[in-house]
Amino acid sequence: TYKDKNNRFYPISNSSKEVKDKMLSDLRQYKNIKIINKEILSKNDIKDYNYKIISAGSRNTEKLIISFSHTLRPFKKALVGLRINNMIYPEGVTIKSLDGDFIFTKNGISGPLAFKISSDNVNKTFPYEISIKLFDINELFNLIKANSKKSIGTVISMLLPKSFTKTLVKDFDKKASEISKKYLEELSMFKLTVIGTENKGEIVNSGGVDLLELTNNCKSKTENNLWFCGEILNIDGYCGGFNLQNCWSTGYVVANDVVKTIVNNK
Repeated sequence: TYKDKNNRFYPISNSSKEVKDKMLSDLRQYKNIKIINKEILSKNDIKDYNYKIISAGSRNTEKLIISFSHTLRPFKKALVGLRINNMIYPEGVTIKSLDGDFIFTKNGISGPLAFKISSDNVNKTFPYEISIKLFDINELFNLIKANSKKSIGTVISMLLPKSFTKTLVKDFDKKASEISKKYLEELSMFKLTVIGTENKGEIVNSGGVDLLELTNNCKSKTENNLWFCGEILNIDGYCGGFNLQNCWSTGYVVANDVVKTIVNNK
């Protein structure tokens, strides 16, 4: 793995499939574990088992949660690209803003910052406004002092991709020293109207099993010997290993509690 400046961890390959394949290959080394390819749709599909752990993602698990008489907090896309109103910016261009990195897509923005914004605003009603701090205004003022005879577009292009700056700055060719301070401050705060999320490609969903219906060990308070762990819980975090850590940590807690329960029941 490698760690970025925000303490986010990724596999060197940047492939989530590699994480899944590694965990499955490790499981197959144990002779007492059987991997059965059978879809579990409701509690009736596993009624003959004494101890049940539901360790699942969020896709197509709504009916499974409800079949156990647990409250489902609606699943919503939490880490996903955003569609914006009046998409006029250059597709494929990456912006390294002070708030984080994002990339312009065909219909809006994607990348780490877009995912964070979508997660923070998952319960907001569309459309809603966002503001992204593109650059340090004092750094721009210093550049203008040193390049006062150059156009404002040229100076801002020292901080941002030129193709984006041409769309962002109305008076691109106007002399930098002639631009008002108020206008430059407004430019530094990039405002967008979010009208929805991308139709696919979400990394994680918010929502899931209501945590109030579980013990601190993720055990059901209403069903006998039933535990939930992973993304099916109403827990979601930002990109960078936090959602995987949720799965591993809750899985660890559940495994310990299951073993303890089995021992106590002997």
